[in-house]
Amino acid sequence: MNRRAFLGSIAVAVGSNQLGCMPHSSAASSGSRRLKRVGVQLYSLRDDARRDLERTLASIADIGYRDVELLGSLDNFGMPPARLRQVLDQNDLRAPSTH
Repeated sequence: MNRRAFLGSIAVAVGSNQLGCMPHSSAASSGSRRLKRVGVQLYSLRDDARRDLERTLASIADIGYRDVELLGSLDNFGMPPARLRQVLDQNDLRAPSTH
């Protein structure tokens, strides 16, 4: 199978699943596998966060996200942990994970 055929078969499978054309397991059809929370990984906004982490977190909260994944490898953009906790609380954000 070449790359084009592989990508085409993946697209058909995903599209069929989204349209409800494929059988679902009982767990999936009952809704028990539905995501309850979706967050933003700060790595994806690292340039903005480097410039102004507080503003970036406020913007994330303003558009409706409630969870963020911190970026420990960049020392959370130089913000001390106590201040980071304060900013998260001010914006009603949670940080359940880091990478």
